[in-house]
Parts: sequence; structure tokens; C-alpha cells
Amino acid sequence: MTLHIRNEFNGLFKQNTADMQFLTRLFNAHFAWLILTLGLLLSLSTAWIVKQAIESDAAHRFEFAAAEVTLKIEERLQAYALILQSGVAFFNGSTDTVDRHQWRDFVDTLREHPSVSGIQGIGFSKVIHPEDLQEHVDSVRAEGFPEYTVYPAGERPLYTSIVYLEPLDWRNMRAIGFDMFSEPVRRVAMEKARDTGKASLSGKVELVQEVDTDIQAGTLMYAPVYRQGDVIDSVEARRSALLGWVYSPYRMKDLMSQVFIDWTTIEDKVLGLRIYDGTDENPERLLFTNYSSLDDLKQSSIFNQNIKLNFNGTDWLLVFDAKEASANISYLSAWAVLFSGFALSGLLCGLMLSLNTTRQRANLIADNLTKEIQKRESLLKESEFRWRFAIEGAGDGLWDWNLADNSVFFSSRLKEMLGYDANEISSNFDEWRSRVHSKDLKHTLSEIQAHLDGHTDLYSHEYRLKCKDGSWKWVFARGVVVERDADNKPLRMIGTHSDITSRKETDEKLQLAASVFSHAREGVMITDTSGHVIDVNEAFTHITGFSADEVIGKNSRILSSGRHDKEFYASIWNSLKQKGFWHGEIWNRRKTGEVYAEILTISAVNDEDGAARHYVAIFSDITSVKEYQTRLESIAHYDVLTRLPNRVLLSDRLHQAIAQVKRNRKMLAVAFIDLDGFKAVNDNHGHQIGDELLIAISARLKAAVREGDTIARIGGDEFIVAMVDLGFREECYPMLDRLLSVVSKPVKIGEFTRQVSASIGVTFYPQEENLDADQLQRQADHAMYQAKLKGKNRYHVFEDL
Repeated sequence: MTLHIRNEFNGLFKQNTADMQFLTRLFNAHFAWLILTLGLLLSLSTAWIVKQAIESDAAHRFEFAAAEVTLKIEERLQAYALILQSGVAFFNGSTDTVDRHQWRDFVDTLREHPSVSGIQGIGFSKVIHPEDLQEHVDSVRAEGFPEYTVYPAGERPLYTSIVYLEPLDWRNMRAIGFDMFSEPVRRVAMEKARDTGKASLSGKVELVQEVDTDIQAGTLMYAPVYRQGDVIDSVEARRSALLGWVYSPYRMKDLMSQVFIDWTTIEDKVLGLRIYDGTDENPERLLFTNYSSLDDLKQSSIFNQNIKLNFNGTDWLLVFDAKEASANISYLSAWAVLFSGFALSGLLCGLMLSLNTTRQRANLIADNLTKEIQKRESLLKESEFRWRFAIEGAGDGLWDWNLADNSVFFSSRLKEMLGYDANEISSNFDEWRSRVHSKDLKHTLSEIQAHLDGHTDLYSHEYRLKCKDGSWKWVFARGVVVERDADNKPLRMIGTHSDITSRKETDEKLQLAASVFSHAREGVMITDTSGHVIDVNEAFTHITGFSADEVIGKNSRILSSGRHDKEFYASIWNSLKQKGFWHGEIWNRRKTGEVYAEILTISAVNDEDGAARHYVAIFSDITSVKEYQTRLESIAHYDVLTRLPNRVLLSDRLHQAIAQVKRNRKMLAVAFIDLDGFKAVNDNHGHQIGDELLIAISARLKAAVREGDTIARIGGDEFIVAMVDLGFREECYPMLDRLLSVVSKPVKIGEFTRQVSASIGVTFYPQEENLDADQLQRQADHAMYQAKLKGKNRYHVFEDL
């Protein structure tokens, strides 16, 4: 009875145990699939977030590149306008008409600077009235141009002709004599320049310099030249005083190739650019594109932006886009996250299912353990060791080398890694050896031998293996001797191969990036978010004079020049926080204390949450460009011969003086000086003697006036003096006597002595009528003529008329 109860109890216990094992296996299988599903979803969401971050960064780089290109074009147009204004100043500063040789020398001087590159030429177009046309043609033919004529032919109320255009090569020679005012598009720009007094840009034209090959869209820039001494305070006055235009023609592709020289983003078409004349995308008004064919334009754009550029009333539309084929966006990191997540999820699921299956196998083995126990123990130990090593190798390729017969077991994963099926590779050591790269074989065999001899605890080495398709894969091999004989001779070695090709490619990219950082011509500085320097490159040291050791760890304020206020730096930080970058010009200080100008770009480097972690500043020294711009501005505002202020700067000074009188209730005197007898010196002794005489008298006049007063040369032998802060009129009379005295003193020029005198007309401000600067100059001019009528070498007050 007792035995029966015991047997029944044991049966029930075994049945319950089997049921529990079944339920456990079922739960483990479902849990493994649940883990796989969650892992796949998490991998997809993470990869999507990384993809969005990559595209956002690409969009920021695209917008930054478009803004920088626009700035370069604006700077180049302003530089060209200054060049034309210097030409106008050259005409105004000449004592006589500018001839062809003088114009060629002037243009050759300008062309020495790289800012003039991209210009087809610099010329002068002269206004010709119908009654003067034949006389003009005859005079130019007499200069050595027997076939010269003004074209196109036909009667018109007004003619113009290109009389000077340098360099006078075969292209520009085609333009000599062309009446640009007869063509509607050019005429609109010429009229705008004439009526406003400012440089004006034409619409799209085909230049007369074009021939049958390499025809490009063109545009022209005009700056008006007015008759010296004429008052140009209204549109009618400017039209009446117009002598012609200093102008430059531009072939757009040649112009843009100079603007974007060393600019690989445009040249490599990573950034697409089209420039239209006007404010809409009209194909008929396309000025420039860096696309080589219409098929390129038909590709879909991943980014695009339109920017309007206005130059003195002329609009250009700049259309930027980045094509999908050339956007240079790498989704490698997003794909890496996705596939790594998939692989990890699959590995975890497989591991759990494998563990569940292993339990089943263990239960079966336990039921049959009484039979062949020693044989099963040996096989189980061998299998357990091999697969434990494979698991520790993170699922990489497995190899098992029997040194006794030189046979090698290669796992399916290892063969798959090289592109082979399970039965395609021979299982011997020579097969492996034949696949090792010739440059890696000697070192690899040396590392293996060192481990076999017992010199290392673990064999590990990186080398290249040849794949089925002939390509090479970088692998990281690890192995260990697991069996030796009584004499410590190795009998068996087991190891794994890990595919590290992607890591090697990443390392090469990092090395390339480090090389670019070190050898870039632009200075590079990396800081933390508080502005403390983390690293700089060699170009930084070359530009600033500071070595890396002198600035690393210090705040970037060490470079501050003191020229900018707190609001300027606050605007930089605001731009970095809101846009992630800042670009512009800034003045900094070198280690020597010298202040220099630089074009600076600062970009934020964000972490995966979008928060700034570092800032990268890239800059170039543009001090020489700034100095050249200053020289051009000097040419535009100062007389070329005497270095005195010219008519443009005088007008500005008079307006300031009138405003000052209104504030402090003082008086202003305006004196018009004309030299007596200067024309005779010029005619009898030549322009060179006349120029030297003007230089000497200008120096005397400048030394005679008070500090704060202005002495200006307005043309020929005419000067104007503005005397400010006068308490009463008679206070300026001694100054007028002094001016008469210094002019009338003899001037020694070489071996000869020359002497002239001056007639001065003077007027005062304020008066009963509210006069402007031009009216004051006219009053002083009238008074000066009265002084000449009364015998010269004297001054006359306007009120005495």
C-alpha cells in the first residue's frame, strides 16, 4: 500500500514538473520575441532622430554658404564701384583734358591689385552733340585710328562713343566707337547714373566684345563724369554738366570665376547658383549659372534659397540650391545606428532562444546520461568551449587550428565575412596564409609565433584578408593556445576574426580631418561654450603670432583689439545661440600688439540633444584688402595731384559746417580762390611745370589756414576755403590777407622761379535767406570775379556787389 502511494506520488510529481518546464519554455520563447520587437522599434526611432539631425546640420551649412557667397558678390560690386569713382576723380583732378596715354597709365596702376580681376576693361564713353560729331570723328582718326567711326549709324538727338578702353586688346578694340546710349538696356543704366550721380549697373546684355565662340551674358557699370566747376545740385544741372561716363564691361562667367576663386563649394557645384537680372526667375534674364547643362537644373533640389541683392537701385536675384546628387549628405551614422540596433536586437533574441533550446537539450541529455556518459562529457566540453569563445567574440568569425595536422576549422560566419558559402574554402593553414595581404603577412606570422612560443598571453593583431571578389577586409584577430603536450609544444589554437573595415575607414577620415586642420591656410580656433581655447592650428599661429601653448586654456578675449563695443560682441553671441553660426568682419590684435582685420566664421558644434558643446572659428587675414579699400576711398575724396580734399569731400564738409553754425550760433566764411596768371604758366612752360606750381601753392594754402578749417581744390587752379567758428565777419579778413600773401610769393621750380597771384571772393553764413552749400559757393564765385575786375590780387566780399 505504501509502495503504491509512493509510486503514484512520484508520477504526479514528474507530470507537474514536465508541465512547469513546458510553461517556462513557452514564456521564454515569447519573451525573446518581445525583446526583439522592442529592440527593432527603438533602433528605428533612434536612426530617424540621427537622420533628422544630419539633415538639419546640412541645411545650416547650406544657408551659411549662400550668405557667404552673397557677401562676396556684394563686396566685389562695391570694390568695382570704388574703382570707377577713382576714375571720375582722375578726370576731375586733371588740369587739362585726360588723353589716351594718361588714361592707359591710370588703368595700368589700378590693374596691379587683385581686386580688379574679372573686369573686361575700364573705359570712358564721351557725350557728343550732333553738331560736334564730325569734328570728334576727325580728331580720333588723327590720333592713329583711321577707321574710327561712331556706330551704329543714324541720326540721333545725342551721341555717345567709347573713346578709351583699357587694356586695348583685340576684344576691347571691337567696342571703340560704340554708341552705348543708342541701346535701350544700356541707356537705362547710363541715365540712372547721370541723374543720381552714383554708380549704376545695367541689365543683361551681350557685350560688343563677344565673338562667335564662348559667348557669355554681360553687364556694365557706369559712373558719371561732370564738367569741372559746374554746380550739380539738381537733375537738370547734372544733365547739363555731363561730359561722359567712366564704365566697365563684365563677362559674367569671367567675373564670377574671379569672385569665387579658391571657392570649391561653387566650383565643385556642391552649391548651385543662378543669378537673374531682376527679381524673378526669368530664363531670358539669366546672367550666370554654375550648372553645365539644363539637365542639371532639372534635378530635384534638397535645399534652395532665393536672396535679392540691390546695388544702387538695380536688383539681382540669387537662386541657391543643393542637388540631391551633390548635396554631400552622409547618412552613414544613421545607417550604422539602425543596423547596429538590428544586429544587437537579433543577437539578444537569438541568445535567449538559444538558452531556451539549450535547456531542452540539457533535459534530454539528463534523461540519457547513463549511456555513453564519458563520450558525451568530452563532446560537451569541446562544444561548450568553442561556442563560449564565439559568444565572447560577439558573434564574429571563429577559427580552430589543429597544429598537429595543420588543419583549420573556419566557421560559416567567417566564410560569409569574406563572401564565400559554407563549403567554398579549404580547411587548412595554407588557405588562410594565401589570403593575408603581402604587406601584412610577415608581421602577422611574427605575432602568431610569439604567442605559440609563450611570449604573450593572448594573440591579437590587425591585418587585411582577401575577399572572394578581390577586395580587402580589415580584420581584428584574437586567439589563444588551448592545448599543449608534455613538452609544452602547442597542439591546438582557437580564435576569432572581427570585421573592422568600417572602423579603419573612419580612422582614415579622422586622420584626413586632422591633416586639413593642421595644414589649412585659414586660421582655426576651437573653444568651449565659455570661449576658452581648446585647440588651434598652425595658420592661427602664423596670423596671430600666438603659439598653441600660449592660448590653450585662455579665453579668446586675448585677441580683442578694443575697437568693438560690448553690443558688437553681444550680437555675435545672440547669432550663435539663435542660428548656430556668425559670419562677418572683425578687428583683432596680434601678439605684437598690431591690430589687423579678419573675415571670421564661427559655427556651433552641437551634441545629440542639440546643445552647443564647442565653437569652431575659421578666419583669414584681410588687412591688405582693407588697406586697398582705404586707398580707393582716398582717391575718391582727395585730389590726386595736390592731396587736398576734392569737390565731393568739400560738399560734405560744408554741410557739416552749416549744421554746426545752426547749433553754436557762430559764423561760416566761404572763400573762392582763383589763381591769376596760372594759365600763362601752363601754356608757356607745359603742364608739368603747372602741376608742380599747383602742388607748391596748395602746400602753402594748407599751412596758412587754421586747424579745423578746410582747404579744397575743386578743379584746375580753383580752390575753396571754409573757415568755421567765426565770432564776426571781420575776424576772417586777416586770414584772407595771409592767403593772398602766400600765393603771391615766388615759387622756385628747378632752375626757374615762377610767380602768380590770387583773386578771392568771400561770402558768409548765415544770411537772411536759408542758403545751402552750392549757393554759398556760387556767391563766393561771383565775388571772386568782381575781385578780378577790380585789378586782381585782392579779395572781395559778396555783400559789396
